Amino acid sequence: MSKKEIIEPELFEVITEYSTYYVVAYDAAHAITSLLEKWSSEKDIKSVTKLTDNWSKCLFVTKECLPQGLVNKTVDDNKSKT
Repeated sequence: MSKKEIIEPELFEVITEYSTYYVVAYDAAHAITSLLEKWSSEKDIKSVTKLTDNWSKCLFVTKECLPQGLVNKTVDDNKSKT
């Protein structure tokens, strides 16, 4: 039986040459790839910063704006994480 780990969504700030994006994702790679899927052309990413951590959450979404809530992700602890 494999050990499972729950990964909570976190808030990331992705700064490109012309814009700043705030993305709720499971990790930095997930935040970047989610944005790249939406862009029609490649953007020059300057930095990616995680704005939340396991000790203090700074993102609050009202239940009216996101009634289903954020969804945790369960991963196999035996597999490598990005």
